[in-house]
Formats: sequence, structure tokens, C-alpha cells
Amino acid sequence: MVSINEIMKKGILIIAVLSAVVFSGFKIADEFKVSHAEVDQVQGVYVFYRSKPVKTFDYLGTVKTPMIIKNEKGSYLVDLMVKRAKEKHSTCNAIIFKDENMHEVDAVLIK
Repeated sequence: MVSINEIMKKGILIIAVLSAVVFSGFKIADEFKVSHAEVDQVQGVYVFYRSKPVKTFDYLGTVKTPMIIKNEKGSYLVDLMVKRAKEKHSTCNAIIFKDENMHEVDAVLIK
């Protein structure tokens, strides 16, 4: 016959294990939220600057700015690079800026 002490020990062990699983799940969820963000789109293309997509993606090619640029403003460069990426890689749905000067992007297709 099983004693009450054995039942209580097993019950406490089960509760302890379940608690550990639940609390570790909360910790993982918190870390997941901190490292993720919403990404803006320009002309239907996701724009990543100093970041990259979390989802898997296919690399389509690198696109560079022309040698002469009329305007160095960030918004102008983003629009220019989106336009050039779409022209060279029509299936791209995201660009990833490769340098701080915003003169080179990777065109990618996020799956």
C-alpha cells in the first residue's frame, strides 16, 4: 500500500517541476519580446537598418547607390535603395542596409 507521505512527496515534486517549466517559459517569452520589433515598410518593402529579419530569408543580391548622390538625407537614401532593389530584384520584400553610410543594401526575400 502507498503511504500518504509518498503521495505527498510525489505531489510536491510534480508541482515543483511544473512551476519550473512555467516560470522558465515566462523568462523565454520576455527575452523574445525584447529582441523583436515591428519593421517599417517603404513602397511595400521592409527596411532593416542595423538589424536583420528574425525569419529565414533568401539572399537575392547586393545593391549599391550610384556614384553621385543628390541628397544625403536618410529618407532619400532609403527611398532610393528600395527603388533600386526592386528594379534589380523584383521579388525582394526586404532590404538590409550593410553599412552606416546607407550606400549598400542586401535585397532579400523573407519567407
